[in-house]
This record gives sequence, structure tokens and C-alpha cells, in this order.
Amino acid sequence: MNASHPSEGTPFTVVGLGIVVCLFTLGLVLSPAPATACCTSVVCEYCVSGSNNCVCGAAEPVCNVAGCNCNVQCGMNTFNTNLKCYFSTPCDGDAAKEKAAAKARFDEIDTNHDSKISSDELSAWLHKQKKPWMGHVDKKSLPAGLTATKANEAKILKYEFDQLDADHNGSISPEELDKSLAAPKS
Repeated sequence: MNASHPSEGTPFTVVGLGIVVCLFTLGLVLSPAPATACCTSVVCEYCVSGSNNCVCGAAEPVCNVAGCNCNVQCGMNTFNTNLKCYFSTPCDGDAAKEKAAAKARFDEIDTNHDSKISSDELSAWLHKQKKPWMGHVDKKSLPAGLTATKANEAKILKYEFDQLDADHNGSISPEELDKSLAAPKS
């Protein structure tokens, strides 16, 4: 059954509408609402750096290697149903939605569901992303002597993993991935 969209005057079908609904749902999953600790959409640009500044430009979020714990003043990217990334700043949206989105990201990376992320799980998740993860790394934030080359990929991954593993226990906890997942303080 064909009909015309009232504002466009172009034909669309029920199947087309179904595709739009699927893309909208995908957009909701991939683009969490901002909060005190943002997770940006991993299909959009983001900068991996430990800096507290917007080191990769005013409209590019600075996050950890998994696209979470984004620097609040640098904002975040969202991926919408028209398949484009949009920048929004600051990260100050619905905390409950952000926590749910960060938890979903954690669960996606934690494939064996033991409530911690191993370096192998992080590596596997990064390598299945559509955009090469090394392209997100801020070259200036790497330690002296470590250059962002394919030959150094394993060393850079270890460095970024160690940046996330704040307690240095060899795994990443939910709170280490994103501050919004911290246990409530009593």
C-alpha cells in the first residue's frame, strides 16, 4: 500500500516505514542520552585521550577507548535515523538513560558476562566496530616513544586498557568503563 508523506509529497511504503522504525530503534541503542559521564555513539567520531580538554577540536568528544566517560564539556555525538552524526554539548541529559546505555555498552563488551571486561574482550569489541578504533586515538596523548602505527596496535591497546583499569586489577569494572555505573555512595 503506497501513500504520500504529507510534508514531502514522496511515496513511501509500510516496509519503508518499518525500516525507519528499525533505524530509529538502532539510533536509540547507539546514541545514549548525555549525562555527567557520556557514552558517545561509536559509529561517530570521538577522540581517545586522557586529557581534560577538547584536544581533538571543539566539536569532537574526548572519551575512553570504548567511547564512554566522555569529557563533559566536550559533549558527545549521537547517531540519528537519517544515518548522520550530530554533536551535542554539554553532556547534561537524563542520567537514568545514560546509565542504561552505559550498562548496555558494558554488557556488549563483557561477552562472558562475568561483570568485568578483560583485555581480550575489549580488543574483540574494538575490532568488530565499523570504524577502526586506532583512528580515534589522540596521537599527542600517547606516551613518549609510542607512535600510533599498525605495528604498535597491541601496545596502544594495552596502554588504553591500563588507562581504563584504574585499580590495576587486570580487568575493567562497570564504574571504570563509565562513571555513571558507579555504585551509589552510602
